[in-house]
Amino acid sequence: MQGGRTKPWLILVETDNYGIQPYVMKLFDTINLNARDHVTAEVIGHVLAGEFDFNVPEAAFIEVDEDFLSTIKDDELLRIIEHKDSRLKFASALVNGNQLFNSALEKKDVEKVLDIQTLFAFDNFIRNRDRNNNKPNMLLKADELYLIDHEMGLELDDATIVDFQAGNWDNRFLDYHVCHDYLYNASERAKAKYFGAFEEYLRNVNLNKLAPYFRQLNDLGYSDDRHSMIKDYFEEIKNNSTKFVNLLKQGVNEKGN
Repeated sequence: MQGGRTKPWLILVETDNYGIQPYVMKLFDTINLNARDHVTAEVIGHVLAGEFDFNVPEAAFIEVDEDFLSTIKDDELLRIIEHKDSRLKFASALVNGNQLFNSALEKKDVEKVLDIQTLFAFDNFIRNRDRNNNKPNMLLKADELYLIDHEMGLELDDATIVDFQAGNWDNRFLDYHVCHDYLYNASERAKAKYFGAFEEYLRNVNLNKLAPYFRQLNDLGYSDDRHSMIKDYFEEIKNNSTKFVNLLKQGVNEKGN
C-alpha cells in the first residue's frame, strides 16, 4: 500500500465471524521491535482509543502461514516478507471508501466528526506524537472518523513519570499535534474549560482492561520488559488527572511551531 513507514500490505484474511475480509497488515523489522515495541503500542493504543469513545477499525493478529506465502508470486515481495519479523502480524480492517483527514479543514467542520480536545489529550496520554499535520493518521468515511496507526505511541522511559511529577511535559507531544492550532486559536475563556470530557474519561477508565492484552502480547513472544513501566505511567496520569489536564492547558496557550 502507498505511504506508511512500515509499507503495509493489503491482504485478504479468513476470519471466524465474517468470512474473507480485507485487512491492512503491518510488517515490522525485528531490530525495530526489539528497540521499540511498535506492536505493543499498536495494541494498547487501539484498546484505549475505544475506551475514550473513538472509532477504530477492528484489529487482529495475522498468522502468515505457508498457504499464504504460496500465493505470493512476486519474488521481491516474498523476499520482503521472509525478512520481516516472524511473529504474528498486527493488522486492522480496511476502512473502505475513506479519505485521509485534512488539517486544512475548518474547525467547525472538524468538530462535526471529532472531539478535538479529547483527541489532543488522548494522544498526549498515550505519548503519541505521530498525529500531526503531515501525517494525521485519521480516516474520514461519510460522517465518521477512524483513528489508525498507534505504532509510535508509548514513547516513554523511566524519566517520564519523574518529569510529570515535577510539572514538566515534553512540548513535542503538544506543539506539533494536528489539533494544536484548533485549540490555540480560541478565546482564553474557552481554553479555561478545555479537556473536561477527557478528564472524566480518564478518571473512569478501567486500566485493568489492558491486562489480558499485555498477557497476550507476552504469550505471542513480544517482550514484556516495558509493561510494568507502561502500567505505572498510566496509573500515575490517571491518579493525577487534574495535574495532567493543567499541563495540557499550558501547552495550548503556547504557539506551536
